[in-house]
Amino acid sequence: MAQACLLHGRDASRLEITALSQAKLLYAKQTLQACADVGAKVFGSIIDYDAIEIQPEFRTITGLPFLRRDHNYLFERFYYYLEDLEPTEMGIVVFDELEKSQSLLLLDQMTDYFIKTKKGQERSNLIIPEPFFVHSDLTIGIQVVDLVAYLLSWGFRIRGMTKPSRPELEFLVSIIRNMRVISHRYIPSIGPNLSDIWSIAWIQH
Repeated sequence: MAQACLLHGRDASRLEITALSQAKLLYAKQTLQACADVGAKVFGSIIDYDAIEIQPEFRTITGLPFLRRDHNYLFERFYYYLEDLEPTEMGIVVFDELEKSQSLLLLDQMTDYFIKTKKGQERSNLIIPEPFFVHSDLTIGIQVVDLVAYLLSWGFRIRGMTKPSRPELEFLVSIIRNMRVISHRYIPSIGPNLSDIWSIAWIQH
């Protein structure tokens, strides 16, 4: 019936539409579970869309000579994860290809970050500073990332996040929640004790 729904398009019956919806949910669940079964980890930066109005640097890749803060958070969490693994492990950054001029801007920003900043130089020991750009419609891995980003946006919530979520997505979000990584570091600005640093960061301001 799911296949019939695709074939019939706007003329599909209610049962066929229901079947296709169920097939999509099953596909999403099996995809995420397959990732979890092979040890995949999830890293993310979540930004409240209300904050974007007062922080325009989050709207797009700008011409500014520095990385967006959400990218900084991602590299930080990724670096901590790699640091906790065997010291010989290196991380590779893969981006969904943007319009070429924006991809070049992002490439320049990453180069400046990893070469000209102290933190970037330190993290380049474990993160290869040259990213790969791929087409999401041709690369399955990026399609999985798109699925995870959608679920984080609509379903993932932690204490302090006030936007309503979609409870019907919880069975998928729970799989992602279990793929998070936690690191423990001393952060002087937070306090004298070890802090829990989760791989999904909520950027509040």
